[in-house]
Amino acid sequence: MFCTNCGCEIKEESAFCPKCGKVVSDTENTQDISITGRKVPSKRTLRLFIPIAILLVVVLTVVVIIYNAMMGVKVINNKVEAGSIVQTKDIIIPRSSNGIIRFQNELDTSKLGQQALQYTIENGILSINRHIEIEVIDTTAPVISGPENIKVQKGELFNPADFYSVTDFDDGLENSIVVTPEVNINVVGSSKVQLSAKDSSGNIGLLDISVQVIELTADEQLALKAINKYVENNGSTDGVASTVIVYKTDAAGTNGVDYYVEINSDVLYAIYDDGEIKPFTAKEAQSQLVLKLLFMAVEMDGTEVSSSKLVD
Repeated sequence: MFCTNCGCEIKEESAFCPKCGKVVSDTENTQDISITGRKVPSKRTLRLFIPIAILLVVVLTVVVIIYNAMMGVKVINNKVEAGSIVQTKDIIIPRSSNGIIRFQNELDTSKLGQQALQYTIENGILSINRHIEIEVIDTTAPVISGPENIKVQKGELFNPADFYSVTDFDDGLENSIVVTPEVNINVVGSSKVQLSAKDSSGNIGLLDISVQVIELTADEQLALKAINKYVENNGSTDGVASTVIVYKTDAAGTNGVDYYVEINSDVLYAIYDDGEIKPFTAKEAQSQLVLKLLFMAVEMDGTEVSSSKLVD
């Protein structure tokens, strides 16, 4: 039984409430007790509070879901290839069809590493600034360009940079071509080798080639130098005449040129006394009076060399 005054539980045999001292009524209090002040809430209050709390949680959850749907983004890719052209949709897109993403700064794909990309997402009157970390990576291997078959003079140093070029996101790889195995330039014969170039990101470009070491006369050596330069400029020996003519200038070192090599009727090469080899078209030769010098050389010294020994 309970006290009708304070709600304290009273033993059946008690004549008064041990807490408030009120005389106990013979009639048992079976009503819900409402306690004020510091007293515990009534059962009725608790029954009302619980559904309100649940409703608030549900409402807040729905609000968060709607907000994320309106202002959320989906990350498509947080890594981009170096040197590539990147659009917004390649990186992130809004989750809402009404969302608009505006980048505040540009991604510099010429620089490797992490970059912070600032952006604003808008949806109606809502707007929020955010950022995303993007990593610029280089996964593209260097490309080695040049002929698949070359010929070099016995005893002459084989320098890949004389025949091949390297293109890559990194610069300055031309001198980093590695030849495996090394070419024995002191033994006449043909060998298969592999050229490789490695960039700073660890990507490796490969090219399998054939190197033929041959023994030539002095004129054939000059002709081969010019033909190799022609191949470097044109990519193949197509256009090389069956007979290549080596012309010696009327006086060694005239204008710095020791020899001219006529590859065909339209293209000739000047071999300078410092070893440089420079191509001239007929028009260029005429404009620089080289053609006149060549005619003088023809009358004095012109040696025909069969190109069949020098090209495949």
